[in-house]
Amino acid sequence: MGGGNDDWGEDIALDSTGNLIITGFTGSSSGIATSGTYQTSLAGSGSSGYSDAFIVKFTNAGALLWGTYYGGVLNEEGTRICISGSTIIIGGYTNSTSGIATSGAYQTSYGGGYDAFIAKFSYAGAMQWASYFGGANFDACWGICADRSGNIFATGYSQSTSGIATTGVYQTALAGTQDGYLCKFTSTGSMAWSTYFGGNGSDGGDAIVMDTLGHIFLGGYSTSTSGIATSGAYQTTFNGVYDGLVIAFTSGGGLPVQLVNFEAKPIGNWQQAICKVLCTWQTASELNNDYFEIERSTVGSPQTTDWKAIGKVKGNGTTNSVHSYQFTDNVMLSGVEASNIYYRLKQVDFDGKSSLSEVRVVNFNQSKNTEWNIYPNPATNELHIETSSSEKLTAQVFDITGKKVIENILFTNTTTINTSSLVEGMYFLRITNADGAVIKVQKVGMVR
Repeated sequence: MGGGNDDWGEDIALDSTGNLIITGFTGSSSGIATSGTYQTSLAGSGSSGYSDAFIVKFTNAGALLWGTYYGGVLNEEGTRICISGSTIIIGGYTNSTSGIATSGAYQTSYGGGYDAFIAKFSYAGAMQWASYFGGANFDACWGICADRSGNIFATGYSQSTSGIATTGVYQTALAGTQDGYLCKFTSTGSMAWSTYFGGNGSDGGDAIVMDTLGHIFLGGYSTSTSGIATSGAYQTTFNGVYDGLVIAFTSGGGLPVQLVNFEAKPIGNWQQAICKVLCTWQTASELNNDYFEIERSTVGSPQTTDWKAIGKVKGNGTTNSVHSYQFTDNVMLSGVEASNIYYRLKQVDFDGKSSLSEVRVVNFNQSKNTEWNIYPNPATNELHIETSSSEKLTAQVFDITGKKVIENILFTNTTTINTSSLVEGMYFLRITNADGAVIKVQKVGMVR
């Protein structure tokens, strides 16, 4: 597949019906694009050595369905591709100052050097959104994947001292001549968070995968003699020239504690101006974990400066056992001030590095005076839920690893969950409202 100049396929993906979708770069003015797609003409001058990224889609029998260029007047390279639902995501890098970002994207202007890019297309080759990602120096995307909600995770490398990391993440500053990065975009193209990872040398991310529990695994490379390996890891020292990297993050942007869950809920008797909120969380494993710091906000955005540390709970260092934690917060409310209070965990390593959990919301107006009756506990074949709330609610059951074992069950006031398929052990019942806010978490046992 190609035209009269260089054409390179860099990455390939399969959709649910076995069609092949390929990205790469090309300097050819023909043999690539089909009519009616996003960009039908080469924007970079192939005869001058410039190239565009491309996407082409084939049937599993090898017939071309469609193809499109993607790029500006200088260089683009599509390096990685993934499928998200019925959409196509590509990542790469560019030094074009136009023809890349769509209106309203996270970063609409070229930062300098080379910028990474992330672009989302429909199955028919139509552009949905695209964004630059980078600072003043060389930044590139070399790994991309998506979760079940359509959130996009990308990795690569950066030589820029700004334009990469957001606040409160694992590593907020460039540590060496070149660091790897991991970033999370929402399905609509807004930035959720982004972090550097690296030491005193040159580091980068080359590949990325994600499991069903939201853990992110990166493969990459490093010349750094420090700032890479965590205590107790398989290989904690640099062996020379370039070493490979394997890194595990949570979907909240942090490492190395694996959270089973983190929840916050009002407890006890309500008073006019004071209430108690119980924060509970469980870990499946911990590595180099010194302590957890509980933070509270009335705004809830990960980037806001409103977050306030309200307490600490000691961690368990390095362990592969399940551990449960809790912290009670005394919240002072002024009349009918904000009805929502937000909580998150800041996990701090012994070496001072930190990471953040995802945010949980407590809605006081919805939670006030609600009575719950969940029985029997432990259960055998049925679990009954009774509540005084008149909201439309959703119940889910998770095992101790965080895997959902009973899917969404919609109910109002009462419901009965069939638990006969569950093996003996400990589980978590989570109840959310129509807005997705967690309003009840209950630990339940199963006996046989």
